Amino acid sequence: MGPGSYWQSFGSFASQRDILLAMVKDVIFGVIIAIVGCQRGLEAKGGPRGIADGVNATVVVSTVAIIGVNFVITLIYTVFFPMQVG
Repeated sequence: MGPGSYWQSFGSFASQRDILLAMVKDVIFGVIIAIVGCQRGLEAKGGPRGIADGVNATVVVSTVAIIGVNFVITLIYTVFFPMQVG
């Protein structure tokens, strides 16, 4: 698939609302990662081992939180802006 056909199909299926939603989600996900990372970093104890455990916990908690928040945001978006076919 060439770049031209990719952009043509992308333009056919994506709307400006979809792009705006993606940008809002990016900001929300970044805030979640920052908050969880700062909290786990402040709680780190025990030298390098504690830092490694904090980083691991940050990755796990952030991933689970992002999946949950993404589900809720997408659900709300599809309720208020249903997919237009045709």
